[in-house]
Amino acid sequence: MVNATPAAMAGGSPPPPPSSLAPAQPRPEPPVTAPSPAVPVATAAAAAPVATVPTARGRSDSSFEMAPVRRGVPVWLFLLAVVVAAGAGVAVPVPDRAVRAWFEQPAPQPSVPASTSAPPPSASAPPPSASSVLPPPLKLTVEERAARGDEDARATLDGIAPAKLTVAQSVALARGDTAIQQAELTALGERMKADPLLADHPETLAKLLTFARDPVTTVAAQELIAAQQRSTTTDLLYEIWTGVPGRTPATILAERLVLSQAVRAHASPALAVALELREVEDCESAERLVATAGEVGDRRAIRGLQRLVTKKDCGDNGRDYCFPCYRAPQGRRTIGITITTLQRREAPQF
Repeated sequence: MVNATPAAMAGGSPPPPPSSLAPAQPRPEPPVTAPSPAVPVATAAAAAPVATVPTARGRSDSSFEMAPVRRGVPVWLFLLAVVVAAGAGVAVPVPDRAVRAWFEQPAPQPSVPASTSAPPPSASAPPPSASSVLPPPLKLTVEERAARGDEDARATLDGIAPAKLTVAQSVALARGDTAIQQAELTALGERMKADPLLADHPETLAKLLTFARDPVTTVAAQELIAAQQRSTTTDLLYEIWTGVPGRTPATILAERLVLSQAVRAHASPALAVALELREVEDCESAERLVATAGEVGDRRAIRGLQRLVTKKDCGDNGRDYCFPCYRAPQGRRTIGITITTLQRREAPQF
């Protein structure tokens, strides 16, 4: 129920009704009685329970959170009361702070994981400079540079009289020689890899023989020779094996390589028959090899032919001749004729 204004109670004429086109004149605001004390919207919203909107699977999604639902006095009911009161000329206290806070609250935003919100690293960031990563190069001494084959350092040490050289300087010169030889052998191997036909050139074979007979480079040189898998290089390995008297690490390695199946498979016919004559154990096989040697053999098979006549460590007592077929006059004559023929056939020269 609306109370009368003070002017009406004094007996004056009633004021005209408020027009919707003209603004209402300000008037005193009488207190409005309410059946029960009103609860401010902000207080009601704060006291209301907060619910989380579930996802499609019926559970709360941590990657996308909706704004909490506030439960309190409906805004439309409050606005309706304000409009009705204004039309009746009754002033209604407005909880400015509560309404303003409700309207000014931000719209709900999906929560984004921190890992996806971080900006990607810049692709234009400059890489660390080499100077900041690598330590500064150390300055080598003359001996160290000479040991690596440096020509200027070697010239410096060569200019010192042998009597005045220190032990370190003498060793550095020797190591420099080794480094130079190994570098030359490596370069030769690269050229042969690019052009395999170089393995048949006399100049290349002569250089390989020099490297193979040097104790410093013999292992690497023989490995390079065996890798060529050619008849000329197999002949060269046989020369390394039998071309010098006595047994050395170089000759032992060459013998193992020549007798291996991988290298022996590339032997020339003349070398193949010479190797078989060294290993034959019976007269029947020996007769076949003697005929083959007479056709394709060279001087390298002579030692195997002599073995057929002189070998005497067989039988029960170990004193019998192993090839009695060549102890008879006819057999000895056959061996003699074959050796004379092979003496006119030179083995490969390197």
